[in-house]
Amino acid sequence: MKFYGVWKGHNVGIFETWAECQEQIKGFKGAVYKKLNAKDRSSAESEFKSGYEVSQSLSKPKKKKTAKKHKVRNLHLNAGINFFCDGACQANPGPSSSGVVIYKDGILKKLYTGSFKEKGSNNIGELEGILFCLNKIKEINRPSTIYTDSQYSIDAITKWAFSWENNNWCKSDGEVAENIELVKECFFLYKEIKNLVKIEKVKGHIGELGNELSDRMAINAFLNKISDWVAYKNHNIEEILKIEY
Repeated sequence: MKFYGVWKGHNVGIFETWAECQEQIKGFKGAVYKKLNAKDRSSAESEFKSGYEVSQSLSKPKKKKTAKKHKVRNLHLNAGINFFCDGACQANPGPSSSGVVIYKDGILKKLYTGSFKEKGSNNIGELEGILFCLNKIKEINRPSTIYTDSQYSIDAITKWAFSWENNNWCKSDGEVAENIELVKECFFLYKEIKNLVKIEKVKGHIGELGNELSDRMAINAFLNKISDWVAYKNHNIEEILKIEY
């Protein structure tokens, strides 16, 4: 098993795939990351926490480019009901939280913040957000689209879980899949309402308003340690976008 450490990025911590690592550093100016030498999770955590300076990145050096500023705008608003969800985690594993935004016919309707957990991870925050969306879609019983920037969550719920279910909830190598109980909750609910829901990938941190707002809702829950899901009453977008760690 491989491990990657991200010390500076959209989310920091330990990630088990290069794809997950890339999501945290892509578009982040001054990202600091490296493939760890550890062979297991315990060793990876020790290596990550050791605090040594990372002298080189995983990718080949690239020519310096002028940072591109992204305008905040709606890129993925279809007619109907659209959910955006995101997770927050400052150390991976570590405390995590989630945020959800709901649009109807292109109009912002609801903001939710919550699911803070002292013992969490980046993936747990992402999955908790999707689980909240799935429950809401079941409740309203209306065709909806969920947008998430977590490819791991999409694959775990819509692809891998079908195989894991047939393999006693283990991966092909015989090991129990990560976050399996949470994945199972999402998976069973997804199968139940599959005719109502689409789960699609959205690039994170490129100025997509729904993604940016759900990110701030997750950060708000993190900062205030909000464990239950609560509606966020202030819909002033400029003020919400100022929320940061």
